[in-house]
Amino acid sequence: MGIFVYILSSRFLMCDGLLNKIKTLYGNFNVSYENDYLYILYLCNNNYIILNKNTCDIKQCNFWDKQDKIIIIGIEYNSRLKFGFLDINGNELTPIKYDVYYGFKEGFARVKLDNKWGFIDTKGNEIVSIKYVNCHDFKEGFARVKLDNKWGFIDTYGNEIVPIKYDDCRDFNNGFARVRLDNKWGFIDTNGNEIVSIKYVNCYDFKEGFAIVKLNNKWGFIDTNGIEITPIKYEDCYAFKNGFASVKLNGKWIFIDTNGVEVVNYQ
Repeated sequence: MGIFVYILSSRFLMCDGLLNKIKTLYGNFNVSYENDYLYILYLCNNNYIILNKNTCDIKQCNFWDKQDKIIIIGIEYNSRLKFGFLDINGNELTPIKYDVYYGFKEGFARVKLDNKWGFIDTKGNEIVSIKYVNCHDFKEGFARVKLDNKWGFIDTYGNEIVPIKYDDCRDFNNGFARVRLDNKWGFIDTNGNEIVSIKYVNCYDFKEGFAIVKLNNKWGFIDTNGIEITPIKYEDCYAFKNGFASVKLNGKWIFIDTNGVEVVNYQ
């Protein structure tokens, strides 16, 4: 018959379709959130009650957040919050155990437990052991992870696609990620293959299929196969846009096309 709710002078009263009282809560309540399955009631001093409309079960917490169809709750233990995850019906997806969490990106959330990091999916499953010193959000299906002061990448199954060996790295962008080893930069693809020797002093993400690289204080470009389409000879340069890139040579700016041919009077 459904459940009906009445808020009457410091009482939160739940009744069935025949107006039989099911549950009464006493206090000064404000409805902080409601959906078809539950209420989240704010009492005072960061105290909340999550009330299941179907079962009338109650969960108490000191913090809550909602992301899409996931509800995150926090409970204070020894003056510190511990976090857990519920589905939109209020059912527990994870225990209340995590020290820190970040929002879901590409279907996964970073969580911290005992000073180690890992990831959970939207069903609450830990896709990889909570073992990393640091990690970043997923981008293009891969996440940066740090272990023993080295960096690498995992996929959405928790597999490490490369050994955790790099001194630094950046997120995947257009299918490639910048990685640094022994103060030199290069690129890996989504299979973890180094498409070019790790030899550049600096580099930038691929734009329109080409990346800016620096060597011996000069700049140039490589394609997605790691081939240098121009000699590394320019004093400065900008990324490709609409098939052309501006480069500085002998103090003057000119353009190059995608074949590396210098075009002086591009319009």
